[in-house]
Amino acid sequence: MEAFPGFEAFLRTLGSFSRLIRFDQRGTGMSDPVNGAPSLETRMDDVRVVMDGVGSRRAAFYGLSEGAAMSILFAATYPERTAALVVRSCSPRTLWAPDFPWGRSEQAYQRETDQALQVFAPRAGAREAVRALGMRTEDEVKACIDFVRYRASPGMLEKLYRMNKEIDIRQVLPTVRMPTLVIHGSEDQVVPVQAAAYTAQRIRSARFIELPGVGHLALGAGTDRIGTEIE
Repeated sequence: MEAFPGFEAFLRTLGSFSRLIRFDQRGTGMSDPVNGAPSLETRMDDVRVVMDGVGSRRAAFYGLSEGAAMSILFAATYPERTAALVVRSCSPRTLWAPDFPWGRSEQAYQRETDQALQVFAPRAGAREAVRALGMRTEDEVKACIDFVRYRASPGMLEKLYRMNKEIDIRQVLPTVRMPTLVIHGSEDQVVPVQAAAYTAQRIRSARFIELPGVGHLALGAGTDRIGTEIE
């Protein structure tokens, strides 16, 4: 992880007070290629397989962006295997609805997908795409570009965005009972803070924290505070 210093530092922080378990989801990283994008339910099954494989009966989950929705759904479905829950940059639904005005329109989500795919474009376009995710320094920008390019192919990234468009876990929020922390950055340009606050309001055991100066996937400024709040 030397190529992504912000991410490395964050993982070291988590590993300093926990047994840290992480893995590549289907179709990304060192995972084998797959046809189509895995649903949240499929991802949950994979999580249980990994937990069984490493002997983890219960775990505290940390989920970011669409990983936050999967973590909440896992906690609601398998409460006996979930000790605690931390979600960041979380929206329980992706698209706009009359009763969820903080979702994106179809057109806005397509623009978001197109922008994300710019990470595979020449470096100038790729830099602009990852800066929108909260990366600030040139080192962070370069590392994030390399990280995404190594993590997924353009086709798989597009399929993941297509699957994530269908996310709507609002109905399970009131069923989550374990200690929950909802973290959101004040400079998140992808998920409005109201969507995260909505999540926290509907999980009875949740506490909500808004961190100033932190973007959607930022790993530099604010990382220490995030690690401290999680601990």
